[in-house]
Amino acid sequence: RIIAWMEAYDNIEYETRTYSLAGSAGLIVFLAGDIRLISHYPTFMWHNVQSYLSEEVKKFYDERNNTYFASRTGLTVEQIQEKIESAGGDWYFGAKEAIALGIAHGYIE
Repeated sequence: RIIAWMEAYDNIEYETRTYSLAGSAGLIVFLAGDIRLISHYPTFMWHNVQSYLSEEVKKFYDERNNTYFASRTGLTVEQIQEKIESAGGDWYFGAKEAIALGIAHGYIE
């Protein structure tokens, strides 16, 4: 709902920032920013949906979430899924990787 609200007011340029942790749904909200800035030492985390939902429903949400993630970065859905799997389910990364992958645009000055 937060992202839909931001998109409804597309005449506003949104700047999102993180100083410490942007993970799971918080990372999706961070990605909704038109300008995404970070401190020098944040932690990011991304994973597949983890819940009591059926495997079919979880797969549906994973595909939607990863497609949105890919649309806001320089990654493909396949690359995102590979990073999650190679990390053992929870993909953690820091500032340099976030900037290199297009997740963040730069540092907070």
